[in-house]
Amino acid sequence: MKNQIIIRIILLALTVLGPTKLFAQSRIGDVVTVKGQERNLLRGVGIVVGLQGTGDKNPAMTGAGLAEALSKSGWEIPRNASGQPLTEVFQNDKNATLVMVTAEVPAAGARQGSLVRCRVSAWNGTTSLDGGTLLDTALTGGPALPASRDGSRAAGLPVLAIAAGQIRLEGTQRTNGVIDDGCQLTVDFRNQFFEDEEEMVRAEDPFGGEPGTRRKVRYLNLVLKQPHAEFSVADRIAQQINDELVRQTLGGIGAEEVVLARATDSVNIRVRFPSLAYYDDPVSFARFVLEEIPVVLNTKHTKIVMNRRTGVITVGEDVYFSPVAITSGEFKVDIAPFRELSLEDNQGLGGMMKLKRLTQALNDLQAPPATVIDIIKHLETGGHLYGQVIEQ
Repeated sequence: MKNQIIIRIILLALTVLGPTKLFAQSRIGDVVTVKGQERNLLRGVGIVVGLQGTGDKNPAMTGAGLAEALSKSGWEIPRNASGQPLTEVFQNDKNATLVMVTAEVPAAGARQGSLVRCRVSAWNGTTSLDGGTLLDTALTGGPALPASRDGSRAAGLPVLAIAAGQIRLEGTQRTNGVIDDGCQLTVDFRNQFFEDEEEMVRAEDPFGGEPGTRRKVRYLNLVLKQPHAEFSVADRIAQQINDELVRQTLGGIGAEEVVLARATDSVNIRVRFPSLAYYDDPVSFARFVLEEIPVVLNTKHTKIVMNRRTGVITVGEDVYFSPVAITSGEFKVDIAPFRELSLEDNQGLGGMMKLKRLTQALNDLQAPPATVIDIIKHLETGGHLYGQVIEQ
């Protein structure tokens, strides 16, 4: 009866805490990004007008910019004998300033004509952008190209967006502001996240095809986020992806026969599309890899440090264990999944729970540290523990 009471209390303690999510970093998509889905930073130098005497204290450069802007708008600017605009007319103008303009295109991309927020930052002695308006400013994807050796002017980078509008200050920074929807894209940003290659079909190829012919192969390239960029983590993720894809898409062919995912270094993982069915639907394949495949990481958060002599046990936040029944002394731990799982569900990491919650429940029952250590060791020996045990 005592053991039964203990079992119920343990289950109650775990149940009250609720069914856990599978690892804080349980999905592939939590620890990687997809190559080709990077954000695009646009930048350019523009002119802000309409300031109340808070512009450049040395407006020579701003004057030259204003002269060029007015000239492009059709306004006739007085010029000297060499054809250069006379900027002296702007030398006492403190109501304008040069600014750096930046905008960010989302990683998902955007279409021509879409509006995004841009940021405006002043320098050159400007004290405030309050009340200022940014004149039409061309934004590119990088710094201007240098002039050629013969002295001719460089073609520069293509214009990717035009920014303009009334500036809104943020916080206490008077020389930085934003323009909501102030940047209009002039080109499509389509971020292709896969690569196509060709390969020769070999004899007894598990993917089928006529030996000796060539076929298209499509790849997804994953990039590990920091601080997960380690050889061991990249290899573990590649192995998990490979096992899951082989099991689900190639009719049970062993992972030792087919390699669909391979870590190329400590940061990059290359994943082959497993079937022609995914070629016309790469988004579904990327979603499956990133969201449906679980992964167990052996990081500092998945470690258990135990000292049997002192009885001190330190459990990482992301250490999990699978359903199991264990008896140690007068304590019997019989943990079952919180819901009925089909055979398909059990192929993944479903039904697992945090070890930290189990140890908390055992501590609440005043279980001796030696008993808790024994239970953790049994979990590790039986292959039910997802974490690294370190005994001191």
